[in-house]
Amino acid sequence: MYEIQHWEIMDKTMEVQRMKELLLLWARLQSNRVALVGGNHTAARFCTR
Repeated sequence: MYEIQHWEIMDKTMEVQRMKELLLLWARLQSNRVALVGGNHTAARFCTR
């Protein structure tokens, strides 16, 4: 019986870990996109002058 409960807990922690990794990855992608847009924007501003 203990074995089964143990595996269920392991399953839950793995799920949480996966969710955290997905959130981190998504956050990283968002910040990269913002950085790219910011970079392009400033470059365009300088080029038009």
